[in-house]
Amino acid sequence: MKRSQIFIFVFIALVLLLGTLVIANNSFHTQEDAPFYLDREEERVGVILKGTELSVIEEEGDWVKVNIEAWIPKGYITDDYKEEVTEETGTRLRQGFIYDNISFRDFVGMTEIIGEMTNDTGQDYSLANFLVSVYDDEGKLLATGYINMMNFEHGETKTFTGLVDINVGQVKQYRIQYESGF
Repeated sequence: MKRSQIFIFVFIALVLLLGTLVIANNSFHTQEDAPFYLDREEERVGVILKGTELSVIEEEGDWVKVNIEAWIPKGYITDDYKEEVTEETGTRLRQGFIYDNISFRDFVGMTEIIGEMTNDTGQDYSLANFLVSVYDDEGKLLATGYINMMNFEHGETKTFTGLVDINVGQVKQYRIQYESGF
């Protein structure tokens, strides 16, 4: 080998080694359950559980962009995501839950959301949690709340209520998302 080839080989080996060290030092764990967002200006989309290993790929102020390596069942992904809305079946969430007959009413200065949820997921749930997001008429997120469905068997339809800490008159749009369950 020529001296220049040896130099290039050593240089490439050092770059690869240093890159590996930087990546290895970029490994962190969540110290508690942490909310996560697809974009800082958008609504929360889920929770990263305490102790989850992740790597930081970008920092900006009090925020970090992270990568998580995880496996999920293939049935939970699609290349053509749409929430279906029909009068007959209500709104079908991609996980298979269907909500319908949604109404809002004042509850001591807060907003109570009332509706029906059907479990069409193919499995029974001891607990299923849903995030309710409410928006003004321009689509700006105003507040969020939770709906918890206990002992929710496949094929069952149940009435639910949830609270959102905002005056009912401000609610112009809403969104319900499945968050977690077992």
